[in-house]
Amino acid sequence: MLRQFFIMMLGAMLILVACNTSDETNEQMPSTNSDEISEDKEKEGGDRSLEEDEEENEEPNHSINDLEELFLQMKAATQSIKSVTITGSADAENTIAGATIENTMEMTVDATLDPFVQHAIYTVTAGEGGKTEWYATDDEMFLNMDDSGWRKVIHPVSVTAASLIHRDDYFDHFILYKDLFELKEDNEHYIITYIGPDEQYKEVFYGGIISQEFGEMVKEMTGLISEIEMSGAVEMKVSKDSFLIVEQHSIYKGSMEQSGMTLDTIQDGTYTYSYNEVSNVEIPEEVIKNAKE
Repeated sequence: MLRQFFIMMLGAMLILVACNTSDETNEQMPSTNSDEISEDKEKEGGDRSLEEDEEENEEPNHSINDLEELFLQMKAATQSIKSVTITGSADAENTIAGATIENTMEMTVDATLDPFVQHAIYTVTAGEGGKTEWYATDDEMFLNMDDSGWRKVIHPVSVTAASLIHRDDYFDHFILYKDLFELKEDNEHYIITYIGPDEQYKEVFYGGIISQEFGEMVKEMTGLISEIEMSGAVEMKVSKDSFLIVEQHSIYKGSMEQSGMTLDTIQDGTYTYSYNEVSNVEIPEEVIKNAKE
């Protein structure tokens, strides 16, 4: 049971670490040859040449340089999401009771949001460990570790973590700490980087969970999270077209104690996101029927 708890906790924290199509901004940078273009339009009766169209297409969209505005755009963009797919890999170092285990994990997560159903697979590709698979809804979770058979899990840690990553109120929480982020950009992405101190990492990325009231199950989970020492780094790449997160690089460091044993973990992972590619996620009948409690 202790090993099962630690695996569930690691999976829950991994999916929380791995944390939308909206209107595009149509304002463009002013052209340096606007007078010349205007004269051409008059001469050509309003018709634009192919060369002028290409020049206009190469002009960048209006750039957002304010983090609060960007977070609000990201929140609005989440309204279009019906499903999300997350894929990624992470190098992990876990120390339990003085024994250190290093491994590399690959993950695939598919989830529909209404109703919320999630299917997640974590596979250890290097080091000790095997395959962990689960299905989760708002109310229950079915877990299969190392192909040992399906179990119905009632512990709130994983059930709640499975759905929290998809909440849009994270962005309201981030706005409160916008001064602890840095905003840069490339041609296709806004790049948001956490630059705050280690001491505020948990407050920034998990404080919203701890402060919210989602019922008795989440109260138990937030109690566990509040006992975990956390630090880390986060970099999010946000599409300029959709204002959705398309990639995230996270380094998570955590330490917790359970049943007199201490678990220290470091995870360094990169995750990619795609949206509305999955129309339906269902828990197979044989999983529900054969799961042990």
